Amino acid sequence: MCGIIGYTGYREAVPIIQTGLGRLAYRGYDSAGIAVCANGEIACRRAHGKLDNLIDKMARDPIAGSTGIGHTRWATHGRPSESNAHPHCYGRFAIVHNGIIENFMQLRAELKERGHVFSSETDTEIIAHLIQEEYDKKRDFITAVRCALHLVRGSYALVVICADAPEQIVAARNQSPLILAKGENETFATSDITAVLAYTRQFTFLEDGDIALLTPNEIAIYDAHNRPVQRPTKTVQWDVAAAEKQGYPHYMLKEIEEQPQKITDTLRGRILEDEVSINLDDAIDELHRKCVLDTNRRMRHELPRRTRRQILLRKIRSHSNPRRRRQRIPIRRPHTLAMRRFHRHQPKRRNGRYIRLCQTRSARWRKDPRHLQRHRFDHSTR
Repeated sequence: MCGIIGYTGYREAVPIIQTGLGRLAYRGYDSAGIAVCANGEIACRRAHGKLDNLIDKMARDPIAGSTGIGHTRWATHGRPSESNAHPHCYGRFAIVHNGIIENFMQLRAELKERGHVFSSETDTEIIAHLIQEEYDKKRDFITAVRCALHLVRGSYALVVICADAPEQIVAARNQSPLILAKGENETFATSDITAVLAYTRQFTFLEDGDIALLTPNEIAIYDAHNRPVQRPTKTVQWDVAAAEKQGYPHYMLKEIEEQPQKITDTLRGRILEDEVSINLDDAIDELHRKCVLDTNRRMRHELPRRTRRQILLRKIRSHSNPRRRRQRIPIRRPHTLAMRRFHRHQPKRRNGRYIRLCQTRSARWRKDPRHLQRHRFDHSTR
């Protein structure tokens, strides 16, 4: 999952944002970027790859300001590259975003018809264009963001800065976590407590539909109906090391408990509720190879442990029986999708959820692996 941090206050924003991005790096990322309000303009630096690449770039071409945002990106729409990295800037705005905009193709086409030109392949950039359009009509920062989000369908944790409001940040949440924090004459927005725990221990958790206006001395929160609300503030007593484990005694238990949420985050925006299916067409098109790992009970009992381990770690097969026509391709090869097919006769796990392939086409998959290009997923609770 991507990482977000925003800061406005009396200090230089860049060192705080760089430190916060370093704390968020454990989530995994392929690019990073920082934008600040400086002298009535937005200054932005982005880099593909490690965070060190961004730090080196900013050392050669520094930026400064007391209000800024930063982001570590894990690619969803668009390949990993500097042009697709966040923040995305357009007009007087810069934004960072976690989540998936489900109707971005429709919105992108409409914006193109109105003369907009895009510099990236991401769904996030359209939000910056929508905000600028609304701002041109209303000339009010938070109102422009709210009106733009009314046009968007999907999940988002969004943090926005405006060149015309150098001491303000607007943050909004829908189905993606976003946390606000208050320090002494400074405020923060982040996707993870660990990013700003060194500066404050007072945290406010936004709810779905909330939009907030942050200034150095105040946080104002409005609900989905534009009514002022007060969200509970939590005082965190953990140190940074404990916060990274989020209160769990060790990392293994934390990762086990996080699995349902991670699956939810991965599939968010791709589940088609009307058709009871999952849309992976854009991801499938980029794959060079697809295969099904058939794991029936008889195969697991017949094969020795060493052979099973080789199949899972070293080889990928295109057919149901691993003793036939295995191909020696490492499973770690890029652009390769490996899927496990659960069988109806396998023991069922209580209180657990599985994502499994439909059973109705299993014979055709065995005969023709190319049929995977037209696969349908069935998500159900077993």
